[in-house]
Amino acid sequence: MTTKKPVSKHTLSTFFRLYQYKIVQKKIIAHFPKIVHELNIISMKSKMFKYTLLAAMLCCFAKVQSQSIEVGLMAGAANYYGDLNANFGFKQVGPSASLMVKQNLNYYISVKGTASYGRLGASDNQQSQVFEQTRNLSFQSNIFELAAQVELNFFRYELQNLNHYFTPYLTTGAAVFRFNPKTELNGEMINLQSIGTEGQMNPDISKNFPYKLNQFAIPMGMGFKYWIGGNWTIGGEITYRKTFTDYIDDVSDAYVDDFILGPVAQLVHDQSTEEPNTLGTSDKQRGNKISTDDYLFGGVFITRTFNRSKCPSAKKGKNASLRGRR
Repeated sequence: MTTKKPVSKHTLSTFFRLYQYKIVQKKIIAHFPKIVHELNIISMKSKMFKYTLLAAMLCCFAKVQSQSIEVGLMAGAANYYGDLNANFGFKQVGPSASLMVKQNLNYYISVKGTASYGRLGASDNQQSQVFEQTRNLSFQSNIFELAAQVELNFFRYELQNLNHYFTPYLTTGAAVFRFNPKTELNGEMINLQSIGTEGQMNPDISKNFPYKLNQFAIPMGMGFKYWIGGNWTIGGEITYRKTFTDYIDDVSDAYVDDFILGPVAQLVHDQSTEEPNTLGTSDKQRGNKISTDDYLFGGVFITRTFNRSKCPSAKKGKNASLRGRR
């Protein structure tokens, strides 16, 4: 004869929990559509809140970190330094002009792209050294340049803020430029690169190869900018371009024999004034091939800032935005 074991309290507790679970489960299933609808609404509101918050943060971050895009023009002067201006003189300065587009990353750092034009030139008869005056060479060349630069402000710079409305800055970057040296012969301008005045058309004999008219440069300079009101900024900048060519002036190495030159090159490569002519003989120094030719752009600019952020900003002092209201 078997006896029934009493039901333990644990078993009764488990059974009761299962029973409650099934009741709750039935209620959830019965109200599932409504619950899902409410959860979707909460989720949508949550997402909208998150997106709204994110947009506000990005907007205000942009206000703090960026002053959007600046577009401007610069006009000034261009100067060349090389074999025909070894003393860094300013006797034959040419014009220059630039179009610039700038992005302010924050109040201290900006990046900009520039498209520039300059006119370079030099003549030995404008120099003071006897050797240069006797050599009597000259050239002129247009410079077309594209550059990407970074600006590093000394001080915080912010439009419409009288506490931070000016700053000096340093700038550097990388540039590519095109040049084409020419000289005058009997009233006609001669392209010097194409005739090979140092024997480039016969490299097997002269060991000189034709130089490329497209070259790279490293701009290095400084400037000053000043907010004049509204979205307008004025300033000045002077930037030295360190190049990797010694042929901006078409002068680099030594004189070569006439027989390896073409008829036009024979007339152009040696224009020395001494009699008898001993300067223009083969292997005599014509230029300094150790150093490169460089150039400089300097001028004043004006820029306008576009698409400034509309986020509200904290007050920056009693006179923070007086200039913008004038």
